[in-house]
Amino acid sequence: MSDAAPPYEPSGSPPAYEEIEKKISQLIGPNATVEQVLEVARSISPKEAEILVQNSNTKFPLKTDKEKEDFALGIASTTSSDDFKPQITTASSSASRAAKEIARVFQSLHVKILEVDRVHESGFAETLLKHKETYTDLLTDSRKTAMRIAQHGISFDDIVIKFCADKSISIKDRKDRIQRFVDAAEGYKKDSAKLDSRFQDLITDFSAFVGSFSGWARDKEKELTDEIKKLEKEIEALKKKLVDLKIARDVFTLVGASILPILAILVKVFEPAAIPILIGGLIAAGVSMAIIIGLLVAIHLTQHELETKESKKKRLEDQKALIRATRAELEALGSQSLQSFKLSVAVLSGYWQRSVSDATEIKAWLEAGAQDAGQPVYMKMNLMNAVATYKVMAQYMEEYARGVEPQGE
Repeated sequence: MSDAAPPYEPSGSPPAYEEIEKKISQLIGPNATVEQVLEVARSISPKEAEILVQNSNTKFPLKTDKEKEDFALGIASTTSSDDFKPQITTASSSASRAAKEIARVFQSLHVKILEVDRVHESGFAETLLKHKETYTDLLTDSRKTAMRIAQHGISFDDIVIKFCADKSISIKDRKDRIQRFVDAAEGYKKDSAKLDSRFQDLITDFSAFVGSFSGWARDKEKELTDEIKKLEKEIEALKKKLVDLKIARDVFTLVGASILPILAILVKVFEPAAIPILIGGLIAAGVSMAIIIGLLVAIHLTQHELETKESKKKRLEDQKALIRATRAELEALGSQSLQSFKLSVAVLSGYWQRSVSDATEIKAWLEAGAQDAGQPVYMKMNLMNAVATYKVMAQYMEEYARGVEPQGE
């Protein structure tokens, strides 16, 4: 890479697109690599990036058919290289983790909704369990289909294309071979279409379930909020009543403290035993116990009622928090997590479709006489440039399938 060009100074005039383009070309140098380009990208300022983006339509770099063909070949070659394999593993691991995370969320939600049903008899757990089982079946079938289709793709890149290009084999045998490949791929069409249909049904049914639960949850949250507010007022009133009762009790303490001041501290220190202490004093004085007994009972009952209502308030707050958390988790599962699994299903469908398309082009080429000049684009890239896109995707699907495989299988 050549010497670094001077950076753009924010205090100066914004550079023209051509200046930035020239700077980038100098930094990359004549023998560009992916790593060099990424390194240069890190040196571009936000303002320079903004100017480049503003010119993205008028300065779009791919203009001629040759440039576009070379671009496609470059992508295919990059992804087919050994250097790209870690990226395949990263992507497949991410997909399998996302798929397993959905299964974990379903399990977590089932536990939460069982608790919601137990308290509120809402009847949601059974429906959620059906959706959970549907997803589990889909995950299992997507894994099995991915493994089968992956082997199909590997054979296309490694065997079928080379077989069809071999001039020592009769065109008839080559046509028969490519037809068998197409027939097998059509079989995967049915599997992929079923998976896609089942997944769409799950999305539709689960969305309806989320809507139903969310509507119920919002109403229940409001109901619980109103009940909690009512309890808070009652708790405040009980606390005030308890304070008043203790003030009435402490009148006895003040009388004793007027004779023996330490008694005021003694009663405070031994607050739970205040009434028994005062009763002992009244017994010694030989006077009526009626008032102190009334205070004893009233304080005990008020304290018990206060604790009961505080406990109920805590219980309602926990219920509200559980319902709110369950609603949020359900909505996230429907709008985000399940949609991420959609890619895994779409890959299976798109994979066989593209392989059939490329295989059909090879078949047509064979039927037209199998002239070198007319070789289909993908076939030529595979033979001349070691492009193996189907093999790359096969590795992705195999690693995805292994990633979602249940333990013990």
